[in-house]
Amino acid sequence: MKKLILCSLLLSTALLAVDDNQTAAPVRSDGAYKARYDSIFDDLSKPRVGLSDAQIASLQDPFYPKEANAPREANQQVDLGYQLVGIMGDKVKLNDKWYGLGEYVGSYKIVQITGNSVIITNDDDNKVELTLKQGSKNVTITYK
Repeated sequence: MKKLILCSLLLSTALLAVDDNQTAAPVRSDGAYKARYDSIFDDLSKPRVGLSDAQIASLQDPFYPKEANAPREANQQVDLGYQLVGIMGDKVKLNDKWYGLGEYVGSYKIVQITGNSVIITNDDDNKVELTLKQGSKNVTITYK
């Protein structure tokens, strides 16, 4: 058994050595490779022109936008004190009271009811979207 393992190991190393010799690139004696690499290193050693320290310091940090010039997002959250508790058909429950489509909640009118949100507007055409907070998904409702 030892002789079989030793012979297979010896044979595999011999085959790998033959394969390496056949795939090796021939070495050129005329120095063409050396001249090619010398030209590459010469190109790399030339001084490169970049930005000065003053130009780099004047650039704005891309990770922290300026607050004064930052545009106001359309979906900016506004706390009106209304909390959407539930949606059932065309009725919504805001702050433990049920409202229908077109009804007023304070100075806001309910204009659209979707599957998980409600859009309310006031007289100034300010639209506010109230989204339903997802609770436990393990709750099931059964009826008889």
